[in-house]
Amino acid sequence: MAEDEGEAELGITLAADAQGQSIGFEAIEMVCAWLFARTNIARILVITNADNKRALALLERTPFQHTHDTNDVIDGTPRRSGGSSDVAAKP
Repeated sequence: MAEDEGEAELGITLAADAQGQSIGFEAIEMVCAWLFARTNIARILVITNADNKRALALLERTPFQHTHDTNDVIDGTPRRSGGSSDVAAKP
């Protein structure tokens, strides 16, 4: 979190048996609300694997907006870059 720069990065990982229960959605909403209300954060970024369909579907249900894909590859997996892919701005 770079509060002095007004940005934070959010990541979420759920065990397989915890997926599909809206836990991730609720966690994202709560963390974003807390950051926007109690810090100087004005923008939250997310990094997502391009092939993680569950994470992409989850982000589509949140205020995050996809801006573009990148060619970043980490450990052989194409990724969507958080700095320019999914962004939620302070309401």
